[in-house]
Amino acid sequence: MNRLLAGLILLFSLSASLKAQEGRGLSGLWAICYGRSSFSAKAVFIDEEKDSFIPFAWLFYVLQYNNKWILIDCGFRNQEYVRLFKISWRDPLELLAELSLKPEQIDLVIITHAHFDHAGCVSLFPQVQIVITRKAYQDAINRAQSLAEKKFLQEAGRFIIFSGEYRIEPELRIEEISGHAPGSAVVYLEKSLIIFSGDEAYLKANWTQLRSNGTVFDVRANQAFLKRLNKEADKYLILSMHDPDLVPAAQHILKLR
Repeated sequence: MNRLLAGLILLFSLSASLKAQEGRGLSGLWAICYGRSSFSAKAVFIDEEKDSFIPFAWLFYVLQYNNKWILIDCGFRNQEYVRLFKISWRDPLELLAELSLKPEQIDLVIITHAHFDHAGCVSLFPQVQIVITRKAYQDAINRAQSLAEKKFLQEAGRFIIFSGEYRIEPELRIEEISGHAPGSAVVYLEKSLIIFSGDEAYLKANWTQLRSNGTVFDVRANQAFLKRLNKEADKYLILSMHDPDLVPAAQHILKLR
């Protein structure tokens, strides 16, 4: 009887352990394409000589990781930018709703840098914690367009602010590059072999052809990262925020994992 009881206890413990492990790590990854437009080739490639426009997507990513919902960047709603860049646009929150996600369910937003299309919706998530580099955080405050936005950015306890490198989990690492913008960062999912390039690389050609961004804060930092990315391309899945080929034209949401 004691052996039977001990066996049942062991079986129960193993079952509980396996269930706990099921919730660990990456269990879902989606690319959200909330807009499409054309974009200046000179803005994408620093060495571009032609004054032409190329296809451009506006993306962010949703991760289900360790039973938490995490966004990498979050899109924007400002209709002035929609008109300025002539974007075929969908509301990012409506697209999240298509994944049955409400704003209050989002646990964490990683902001790769402070530009409007990466941080524009961040104040719409009431429960969220925000991870951002110190330089990008200061850049966001400098760019704030209203007192309400600045107040949100200065709200104590909401932000995880770092310099250099920060690990949310053992395999989820954010690294500051500061090539594209002040404090601009990239995100590594090391165990899953995924890199989110932020805007250090707009398109695949930036790293495959080692063509630096046309919109750049520190060209040397950007070039150094693109060289690393070029070497890592065979090992990692590299996901940028503006690749028009990533999500099929008729779709707005693509499940990647």
